[in-house]
Amino acid sequence: MKKGLFFLFAIIFLFSGCKKEITVNNYFSAKVFISNSDFSGKGDFCRNSDGDISLKITSPENLKGYTYKVKNNSVKMTFQGLNCTYDISKFNNKAPIKIMKNVLDEFDNSKSLLQDKGEFYQMKIDDYVLKVNNNGFVDSISNSDIHITFVSGKAIPQKVSNS
Repeated sequence: MKKGLFFLFAIIFLFSGCKKEITVNNYFSAKVFISNSDFSGKGDFCRNSDGDISLKITSPENLKGYTYKVKNNSVKMTFQGLNCTYDISKFNNKAPIKIMKNVLDEFDNSKSLLQDKGEFYQMKIDDYVLKVNNNGFVDSISNSDIHITFVSGKAIPQKVSNS
C-alpha cells in the first residue's frame, strides 16, 4: 500500500514538474531598435490591451516623426500633420509595423507553442523567431534579414501555461 501511494505521488510530482507557467507581458510600451539590410532606426512601440499597436520612429532624422497606428487591419500613417490610412496588406512584408503586428497576433493565437530555452522562451512564427525573456517581456522578433529588439517595456501581465 505504501509503495503504491509513493508511486502515485512520484507520478503526480513528475507530471506537475513538466508544466511551467510564466507571465507573458504582451500589452506594453517599449523602445525598439530595428535593423535590416535596408534600414536601421529607433522608435517607440506601444501595444494596448485591445491589441492595437503603434510605432513612432525617433531616428534616423529623415524618418523622425513617422507614426503608424494599427487597429484591426487598418494602418493610419501620420507625418508632419498629414494622415493616410491603408489596409495593412498593402504594406511591404519587410515593413516593421506589419512584421510586429503579424508576429504578435500569431503569438497571441499560439501561446502553447512557446518553448523554454533556459535563459528565455522562444517561438517560431513563419520564418521569424520571437523571444520572450524570463521576466515575461517580448525581447525580440528576428529572422535572417530583420531584427527588432524591444527594450525597457512596461506591461500588464497575463498568465500563460507552458508545458
